[in-house]
Amino acid sequence: MKIEEFVNKAKKQDKRNSFSLFEGKLVNIPIEFSEFYKNYNPVDVEIRTKRFGNIWFCPVEKIHEIKSEYYFYPDSVFIFATTNGDPIFMEKGKIYTSYESDYSPEFIANSLDDFFNSCFI
Repeated sequence: MKIEEFVNKAKKQDKRNSFSLFEGKLVNIPIEFSEFYKNYNPVDVEIRTKRFGNIWFCPVEKIHEIKSEYYFYPDSVFIFATTNGDPIFMEKGKIYTSYESDYSPEFIANSLDDFFNSCFI
């Protein structure tokens, strides 16, 4: 699913979901997320999914803050969302979740596009 399609579906699901352009420098953001954060920074976005429950997407301004909450996770993970307090993250190009207090990755999707697609199934 293209990022723009995901954004439109998220807005359609709840008109309070808010995305914006990010004009700052993206630091330590994986290339797979650069377009998403540059053009559709999730300022205030939470979606309802059948598969994962509610997912809250972290705005670029809070990426480092959320990483510090999961300080015991490896530096190789990029946490970009949470569901019921459990992080959703990318590691080596694939998307995973894990229990908040225990790093034991559970595979979700092969890519960010696949993850976006699975949110609205």
